[in-house]
Amino acid sequence: PVMLQGDVPSPIDTPVGCKFASRCPYATKRCHEERPIFRNVGNEHYVACHLVENAFNFATMEVVLKQSII
Repeated sequence: PVMLQGDVPSPIDTPVGCKFASRCPYATKRCHEERPIFRNVGNEHYVACHLVENAFNFATMEVVLKQSII
């Protein structure tokens, strides 16, 4: 699991992109500009993250995340 740090965004002034972009260590420019859609990553487990678009299943997500920050 990714441990988020920082403050939760204001519910009155929600961010344009991903709600977690300001606290996610893997956030990219796209995360701050575009809200991700929910994707079924297997066994009815849904994830809203741009970084899982190229992952084949949830088990490979950690590999994709590590490669995206190199």
